[in-house]
Amino acid sequence: MKIAVATTEDGKLFKGHFGSAPNYFIYNEKGELVEKIENPHDPKKTKVHHDNPKLIKDLLSDVEVFIGKRFGEQSKQKLVMKLNIKAFGTTKNLPEEAVKEFLESDE
Repeated sequence: MKIAVATTEDGKLFKGHFGSAPNYFIYNEKGELVEKIENPHDPKKTKVHHDNPKLIKDLLSDVEVFIGKRFGEQSKQKLVMKLNIKAFGTTKNLPEEAVKEFLESDE
């Protein structure tokens, strides 16, 4: 299982919508960081709207869980129903804390 966390340029959890994050940190099922991916759909760089979860799913094709501070309700439903992706909301500020919270949850 791979887990993607929406992050800022400085490595903290991104406060905006998951799809608008500048970067994604990818963790494995043990909570270990395995990769960092820059978001080519970052609204600062493109005019693509953040509510198209398929764009992010294509970018993060082998990820099963998205962790972020904000998910639009429609995007969250599309992720779960159409793309079989878990969307986990958190209030944590550091990616490793958010991943630990998810791994210790019942989800």
